Amino acid sequence: MNNFLLRICVLSALFFYVFLTNAQEKPKVDIEAGLDVVSRYVWRGSQLSDSPNLQPYATLSYGGLSLTGFGSYATSKSFSEIDWPLAYTLHGI
Repeated sequence: MNNFLLRICVLSALFFYVFLTNAQEKPKVDIEAGLDVVSRYVWRGSQLSDSPNLQPYATLSYGGLSLTGFGSYATSKSFSEIDWPLAYTLHGI
């Protein structure tokens, strides 16, 4: 009986070790950045700037968590905006 329990314990430990090490991928840090140039800035149908706008953005991601920095700057210096959205993605939904 003791030999049987020892085998069950060893097989269970081996199963959980293989399952946990293969099932969980290590999250990695991801960085993305860019710059958009638009002819004018329109938000929800309202024109906020009629001059060209520069819109830089950068996103830092780790696992399901991401932080984005986004801005819009008018070349006429009449308008500027900065946003910092924070998001978390649930896997499997």
